[in-house]
Amino acid sequence: MKISFCDVFIKNSDPISAQAGGLFKAELEKRTGSAVAQSGKFCFEFRIENESDAEDFSLRKTDGGFLFCAHRLRGLIYAYSLLLRKAEFADGYISVDGNIAGEYSPEKRIRGHQIGYREINNTYDMWGEDEFRRYFLDLMMFGMNIYEGIPGGEEEKAGPMTVSGDEMLLRTADICDELDLDVSVWAPTSYSESDEDVKKRIHGTYFKMKKLDVLFIPGSDPGDMAPKDLFARCKMIKSEFKKYGRNISIWVSAQAPHNQPDWGENFLEQLKTAESFIDGVIYGPNHAMSMDALFSAVDGKYPMRFYPDITHSVRCEYPVHYDKNDWHYTFACGMGRESIDPRANEYAELYEKVKKYFCGSVSYSDGIHDDVNKIIFSALDFDSSQSAEEILNDYSRAFFYKTDCKKITDIILSLEKNWEGNPALNNQIESTYLSAASMLKKYPGLKNNFRFIMLLFRAECDLLIKKRFVYESALVKKAEEKIRENDVDSAKRILSQDYDSEYIILREKIDEHAELLYRLIGMQLDSSRFGGAYWERGCTLETIDRPVTDRQFLLRKISEGCSAEKLNKIIERCSVKDGEIYFSFCTDGMGKIDRQTEDFYLEFRGDKPENDGSIPVNLLNGFDHFNFRYTCRLEKRNYLLKVTYKDRSFSDSACLTVKINGTAIYSGFPYGGIKNEQYAKEFLPDGYVFIIYKIPENLIGKAETFIEISEPSRGFLISEFFIVGDEENE
Repeated sequence: MKISFCDVFIKNSDPISAQAGGLFKAELEKRTGSAVAQSGKFCFEFRIENESDAEDFSLRKTDGGFLFCAHRLRGLIYAYSLLLRKAEFADGYISVDGNIAGEYSPEKRIRGHQIGYREINNTYDMWGEDEFRRYFLDLMMFGMNIYEGIPGGEEEKAGPMTVSGDEMLLRTADICDELDLDVSVWAPTSYSESDEDVKKRIHGTYFKMKKLDVLFIPGSDPGDMAPKDLFARCKMIKSEFKKYGRNISIWVSAQAPHNQPDWGENFLEQLKTAESFIDGVIYGPNHAMSMDALFSAVDGKYPMRFYPDITHSVRCEYPVHYDKNDWHYTFACGMGRESIDPRANEYAELYEKVKKYFCGSVSYSDGIHDDVNKIIFSALDFDSSQSAEEILNDYSRAFFYKTDCKKITDIILSLEKNWEGNPALNNQIESTYLSAASMLKKYPGLKNNFRFIMLLFRAECDLLIKKRFVYESALVKKAEEKIRENDVDSAKRILSQDYDSEYIILREKIDEHAELLYRLIGMQLDSSRFGGAYWERGCTLETIDRPVTDRQFLLRKISEGCSAEKLNKIIERCSVKDGEIYFSFCTDGMGKIDRQTEDFYLEFRGDKPENDGSIPVNLLNGFDHFNFRYTCRLEKRNYLLKVTYKDRSFSDSACLTVKINGTAIYSGFPYGGIKNEQYAKEFLPDGYVFIIYKIPENLIGKAETFIEISEPSRGFLISEFFIVGDEENE
């Protein structure tokens, strides 16, 4: 169905319909650049039928146009948004598929995002009411029904914030009241505040909010209260609201403080008798138990809400390729923890795995960089039968109208594929960049579209990282050849070669587009120019140039006066003979070893300031957990297991055990074995220890050898290990 825009008019019959019609009119005029007429041939009519809290809505095809019907304002917004997501705008016409007519109802009852106005996020602290209002409408276009804000007094106002977090809560609550959105507040509590302190906040901020429906009280992150005290605090808060006739829901998260190993058990015990003041349970990062265990324990007594971290790419609950943990370290170094990260297919797969547990989700977000991920979660909460590609086609039509929307979808999907495997072998990276650059050339108006500039910026960054990795890897290889020939001067000259002009121009484009994103949406991609909080909070310009090879490391060693003999030892340090094993958690990656059980943490250091050439790349990642398992095939002989641990303090009761095929070769205070201090001093940065364990021939399996390291109280952190022949005991 192709409709001439000059024939379109809007009709409504009540104040709520008039409000929805006004919002729709603004959307149409933005997309067409022309004013909507007072009358015409094609009518978009809005109508409230049986006003209630129900969220279902309908689109009905009439003889003269479309009729949008709902029970409340948000339903009408969902109705016209569906049409906008499916419509195409070109040459003064709106093309709409009449088949979108039908009855619609959301699948999950909670569909929202935490969009906290605070200094540590990389975008929202630059926003005023206009930006929040616009973004709420964008997210409602895909079914969002609840916004979660973050409080903060004047003393917490910092960076570009123009008002306090509490003041912005009041203003965003007003916007939500206007747009018929529910409001939640993330409200951490701790032993450092008294009940009176909490009551003061309730009366000082929460009672002033025009709309407040939910308080989310995390168990930790932050939070330090034992469950008994946490639940008592929740009960007091609920009682205080009731005392003054305010009806709000209290949701508590099963997020456990790290220093309380029995916190999860005690949480479940308290939950048994908390129906009068706890309305729901939240599952999020730092969880006290698995999703399945919590769901089974709750057993339908409370609804469960998902609190997915969709904002971080590394050192988080769902790192890139979370199910395999194989994100290449070069990208983790250069893009960092909060880079622009459209992960549509990965999050759609995650959603499919977890949807049975939850009544919906409110995601954790710290900036605009995860915009695509928010849309994926809202859309799937509304209708989980949709594919990621289908949602992205809607996203493209909604926000990139008057362009080749299918090509935009392809670019977003390509960006996700850019991060697959070794960048040196991924030709997708160049084609993604060329596609994005050609789109900007074909549609120059996209320069004012922050969503497109984010995609282009990411494509440029991916390409820059690949170029640097390939170029520097070649330099390092040539320099190592010269070092083996004892020609240190030539090695230094090779390693000191500058990048070509193509690389330099690309790097300049990245800076230009970072500045453009700051102007368009307030995105802070570094701290010095744009006021970002610090490197880890989305400041990609502060990580993009971090070392991704040992080029800087070798240059530093040469500048320190290392002899050719010492340099030869450094470059041969990780070499092993046939039948022996060397494994680095950074350069080899988790995909090359056994699938580990339970949740573990990868302490990646490559995007941190300490990655300045002082650490070889093979030590930039660390496996941090209570257990490590590794299976390999070894010949029958004596071996040495050599482990590089990142050192840490332990309690007197700590016990580290190393087993080979079930037999302990060491069990006692960490780390045991033979501590090679000379090796650590010569080859490892400060803070690492190098431990050698003897593996006798009789423990080697006929087919496979199973190695296990465990320490149940504090855990341990391994960066690399060797399994080499024990030649002295052959």
